Amino acid sequence: MPGLVTDDIALGLWEPDYGYADSYSATNALADGAKAKGCQTFYNTRVNALKVENSRITGVDTAEHGMLGADRVIVAAGVWTKPLVAALSSNLPIHVERHEMAVLEANGQARKHLPFSWCDDTMCSYARPDGDRVILAGTWSGGGTGIRHESLRRPEPISNPDYYKEGVEESESIDILAHLFPRMPKLQELGLRPGYAGLYDMSPDDNPIVDFVPGVAGLVVVCGSSGHGFKIDPAIGEEAARLATTGKSTLLEPFALDRFAGH
Repeated sequence: MPGLVTDDIALGLWEPDYGYADSYSATNALADGAKAKGCQTFYNTRVNALKVENSRITGVDTAEHGMLGADRVIVAAGVWTKPLVAALSSNLPIHVERHEMAVLEANGQARKHLPFSWCDDTMCSYARPDGDRVILAGTWSGGGTGIRHESLRRPEPISNPDYYKEGVEESESIDILAHLFPRMPKLQELGLRPGYAGLYDMSPDDNPIVDFVPGVAGLVVVCGSSGHGFKIDPAIGEEAARLATTGKSTLLEPFALDRFAGH
């Protein structure tokens, strides 16, 4: 990476197999794989409520397909997980944040300007090329490490995930890039495109919650992935299925709800 400013870097890690995936294609590939194994898949289907009888899950009530019965249910509904489970009088310790992305115009040479995915725990930034078209950049506050950079602006909390500002103000993009440009000053030559924002469901320690919902037999929740769920969820999904069907997963014990007891 010619021109990379390495001042104040004490330790760097190069992962030659690291990369990124197209989320739309990857999600559909997982769904296609499930269908190939005999699963039914319902797209564009809104879940109205989780149905419980005698303290046991009995299925989900959907707007498009009515009641879908099941004696085991895994809720992995992202930012909508908390309100679904709250209807069962269970308050999950998660909240929703709006996270912004800045977009740099690379004029078909994104990988020339930034040939890898980048995460900088000293400058609180991350970036990657998106094909050859553009470079995406965001701020990194240390999520998942147990330590947060207190100097970094905390993302905006969102009370209703159905309504939030998806666009990004120019001032927000400039604030993000102020964390990246000191490390990669040549990127300042690129143009600025409109940014966008998405939502994260955050846990208190920035790590996922995967556990049975207290008081509802057969109901497992996967939530609070805190922005890195896409990377780890293939493994999380396999173990969540094991937890739901057998009642136990040793690998998921660190992600149990009771780690937040007393907080």
